[in-house]
Amino acid sequence: MINIITIDFSKINGPGKVVKNLIKGLDKIKYPYVINKDINATKRCYIPNRLMALLKLQKAKSKVIVGPNLFVLPDEIPSYVKLRDTIYLQPSQWALDLWKMLGFNKALLKVWPTGIDTDSFYPVRQSNKKITVYHKKRSKQELEQIENTLQRMGLDYHKVTYGNYDEQEYRTILKSTSFIIWYGCHESQGIALQEALASGVPVLVFDVKSLSEQVPCPHWPSRIREFEVTSAPYFDSRCGIKTKDLNTLRQSIEFMVDNLKSFRPREFILENLSLAKQANELIKLYEHFGLSTEVDYDEKPMSNKEFSESKIEKITLMCLRLKRKLRICLRH
Repeated sequence: MINIITIDFSKINGPGKVVKNLIKGLDKIKYPYVINKDINATKRCYIPNRLMALLKLQKAKSKVIVGPNLFVLPDEIPSYVKLRDTIYLQPSQWALDLWKMLGFNKALLKVWPTGIDTDSFYPVRQSNKKITVYHKKRSKQELEQIENTLQRMGLDYHKVTYGNYDEQEYRTILKSTSFIIWYGCHESQGIALQEALASGVPVLVFDVKSLSEQVPCPHWPSRIREFEVTSAPYFDSRCGIKTKDLNTLRQSIEFMVDNLKSFRPREFILENLSLAKQANELIKLYEHFGLSTEVDYDEKPMSNKEFSESKIEKITLMCLRLKRKLRICLRH
């Protein structure tokens, strides 16, 4: 049994999807879980995004895995948050490598991406599909270049801007999309892109070149600013094509149009990021603590107490959040 200590996961955003999709995966493999119980309610505890729970780690007798949606960079972790004897998750290898380069050694780092809901995102047969241009926090001038090229080629398209749609709209858009031109920022996992792949929609990714391309931080040393990142950390030739050169725009679009039937993006997701597979992968991580992956269907919580926060802890959390926002402001 695993105890998931989380904030509201009904929101359709990255942190919410991590928890929501994990729960769907646990249901698929019939692995028992409870939500927001006392930190010692079960042998296995998972804290994906609830900062307050980190303040109770020193009292934890359960084996704890934390992350990935707690801190962006290691310097955001307050000194009074003790991560000893925990596993800290990163959604992809580049994110883990960045934390290692920055000297993080407070916990064991492991890569774990959440699964993709292939039941909600699936291929739909429909003729006369348009190209979709997906834009997220990139140059508006280069976005115009992409649109102008499509217009000159006489290709029908519609544009999607990050933050201006909900999940139902996105699913509808994907049903009427032949392929996506993805012009987005760096992603530690890229769930929205993977949902497109699960829907059978191949993607032309105009990839980022470095961390500073979307996070201009002149005070950072060059080794951080020039750190190589990507918009699509989970991707192969079945999914489409990736390029960092907008000069190849027309040729890349022509290649996508000419080879649409040869791509197999959903196959890639089912093989690498299914809900069941990723739920199993998380449970396997507890082997590091000597815990078996065998399911005990009769296991009950050792405590039915709900996870609670005292007034002092709430004040501490408020200070933590203010400090975090200040760090982000100074970075920009």
